[in-house]
Amino acid sequence: MPPPHINITVDGQPVEVPVVVHTRARRMILRLDPRTHMPRLTCPPRTPERALIRFLEDSRTWLAAEWLVRPPAKPLTAGDDVMLHGQPHRLIFDERARRGVRAEHGELVVGGPADMAAMRLAKYLKAEARKTLTPMVQGYAGALGARLAGVRFGDTVSRWGSCSAKAVVRLNWRLVMAPPAVQRYVAAHEAAHLREMNHSPKFWALVEELVGPWKAERKWLRSEAARRLMTLPIGRGSVSK
Repeated sequence: MPPPHINITVDGQPVEVPVVVHTRARRMILRLDPRTHMPRLTCPPRTPERALIRFLEDSRTWLAAEWLVRPPAKPLTAGDDVMLHGQPHRLIFDERARRGVRAEHGELVVGGPADMAAMRLAKYLKAEARKTLTPMVQGYAGALGARLAGVRFGDTVSRWGSCSAKAVVRLNWRLVMAPPAVQRYVAAHEAAHLREMNHSPKFWALVEELVGPWKAERKWLRSEAARRLMTLPIGRGSVSK
């Protein structure tokens, strides 16, 4: 079993690289966590530790260019734009307003003391994700005549959605920030897995049956989502004035 982490030095700076074992991994992959900006190594089960060390040593140049040079995401500040259903909304603090968040006229107005604004904003976006995406998945599952045991939400790093053998669909709540067409694609994708637990031509035919052409939405997730959605420090960092 690979170790939980590997310690290496990059340009004289020590770094502890977490090792994530994934049963579906076919090779070693080194990425920067878009939320913490820290390197993370994914590998197949039973990868020898010496292979992990050699892979990281060969990746020093990449780490120096990507990890050391790029600054981590800064906390949100009043006046920043936050995406909601694919549209930018200006973040506004109103300490005199009732505690909570309201979306109006292209703004997200966070009421109450600013020191708790991050928590209230995260709570609002997660509730909006449940309200928007849950009925999508339910509708697509019903259209396919598939059993759906439930829809759950989390904040995973590498997957926007998943479907278990127990018919539970899990979605990343950050999808509430994505364009509606992308939301529909992910909901349909996971609903289709209720019928086909694979990515066969039959599976993709089910997705197209539900939402029509889907390649543009998948391309957006691969090229834009990490930059537009995953770097937002909501739920972990702070919001400052």
